[in-house]
Amino acid sequence: MYYAAMGADLVDKDRQNRRNNYMRVQRRLLKLRRAGVIPYGWITDGSRTVYGQDRYDSPSSFARSVAGRYRKDYWAESPVSVEVWVEKDAMAGKLRPVVLEECGLDLYVSRGFASETYLQEAGEHIKADGPPTSTS
Repeated sequence: MYYAAMGADLVDKDRQNRRNNYMRVQRRLLKLRRAGVIPYGWITDGSRTVYGQDRYDSPSSFARSVAGRYRKDYWAESPVSVEVWVEKDAMAGKLRPVVLEECGLDLYVSRGFASETYLQEAGEHIKADGPPTSTS
């Protein structure tokens, strides 16, 4: 939100005041969220992960859940592998519904400088996927 506010010229871009401006944006945003002006669902935090497993109360509820996850692979016949990469994690919340649900593509979030491990795993996935890749 700080970078969005800075991009909209709502805060001073002076490097010396960056920390103060960042904290000011965070405090005001928190106040607006708690007052109900900005819904909590409008802002995502992809840096906090919850690990767990899906649980079901019966085999039939599991079957319903699995059936609901079916997605046709519209890209199965594509001569190239198509992926969407984004640098900012904050953008993933906005892009995810379109990229995953509407387009059926993978969304990679690199968060600035991606780690060697992340890039290696992505490369292995691309290699295993089969079709050639290119950048654009």
